[in-house]
Amino acid sequence: MAGDPARVLCQHADKAAMVVVAHRGTSMLEDLIIGSTAAKVSADSPAPVLLVRGTEHAVGPIVVGVDGDPASRPVIETAFYEAEIRGTDCTAVHTWTGPVSSGPGDMLPLVYDVAEVKGEEQAVLGEALAGMREAYPDVTVQEMLIKGPAARTLERLSHTAQLIVIGTRARRSSANLVPGKVRRHLLHHSACPVLVVPREGT
Repeated sequence: MAGDPARVLCQHADKAAMVVVAHRGTSMLEDLIIGSTAAKVSADSPAPVLLVRGTEHAVGPIVVGVDGDPASRPVIETAFYEAEIRGTDCTAVHTWTGPVSSGPGDMLPLVYDVAEVKGEEQAVLGEALAGMREAYPDVTVQEMLIKGPAARTLERLSHTAQLIVIGTRARRSSANLVPGKVRRHLLHHSACPVLVVPREGT
């Protein structure tokens, strides 16, 4: 079929359960084309996009990045589903670096109570996972709250994971969640396959 690969794949994605994109070609030119295609498709596809790269560690967990955006519920549900059908655990990871802006024009404090912010972020993680244990009782869940950059944290966990599950563009305003930053980093550096799931309303 003639046309730009990313555009063609996205045009057909609304009828697909999943779009699968390879990570590497057989030449440097193919690598550049495939990398560009994967980036565009994972950003714009209405269906989940599986980037096949790295190693699917057979005994590892499914790792899902949790950012606290209510629209990311499909991302978390997909991670639990993948853990259930594979008979493995789910590791839900929420990272933070400091107080988060709740709206335009917010003045973030230069000095803040680390324990207080950590407690707030733990609440964000707990709220995001609400109801998932009941919906997937056979899936063991490990909650991870980590102070640090999301992209590097997920990359590190990818070395022992079967699959990393993330969402498309985040709406939550945070220096740690720059839209597309985590996705683009994992497309190039993840040590296992990455599944990018559209958020509600995208």
